[in-house]
Amino acid sequence: MNEHEKSVAEFDAEHEGGDGFAIAGGWVLYSDGARRSRTAVGGFGPELRQPPGDPKEVLRLQKTFWETKLQNLVDEFAEIRAQAGQQFAAGLTLSPNRVEKLKVLQTQIRRARSKLNCLTIEERGYTQADVGRAWDCWQEFTGACHEESCCRQKYESAVTHRSSPGVVERLKLAFDQARERSQKASDEWNSFTPSEARSIVAEELDARTRQEKYNEMSAIEV
Repeated sequence: MNEHEKSVAEFDAEHEGGDGFAIAGGWVLYSDGARRSRTAVGGFGPELRQPPGDPKEVLRLQKTFWETKLQNLVDEFAEIRAQAGQQFAAGLTLSPNRVEKLKVLQTQIRRARSKLNCLTIEERGYTQADVGRAWDCWQEFTGACHEESCCRQKYESAVTHRSSPGVVERLKLAFDQARERSQKASDEWNSFTPSEARSIVAEELDARTRQEKYNEMSAIEV
């Protein structure tokens, strides 16, 4: 083993772990974001790259690894299953080793999909559960705003119609409390995290508003 081969072997041992490697184009990828070229660069052997310092770039490389790994596993599973199907159609007994290999590949595919899903969630910064919480937060905010508006109308009506001081005071208290709840709900909505989930809700609300305006215009007969 020459010096270059030794360096490659050490690099592989450092980064493969239990996930192995995946080949994408001219690169050998590893699940930690490291990679090396498949061919030598000049007379210096393969290019060896440690995981980059930028977390976003590491995440991108990790996703590429698991996307490639998953596709390779799916392709291998499909090929072996097709061969098994041909054996079965020909009336041949399926090889126990082939059946066992399919089971192993199924487990590996589930694991790869799970890893890729986690990385995708990490990359976009939110989960569907976060979006659900954002919708709940928005509904609480709109509900509090509606309550404040109703309490304001009742209080102002009582003042305008010169209701008894006791009624005015009671409605004023209810209005003040509703205004506090509305402000609290507003603060919670504006500071909701992850902000990406809040943006998803805001974009959906904006799209609904545009659609409603379009429908109103479409209903106007010329």
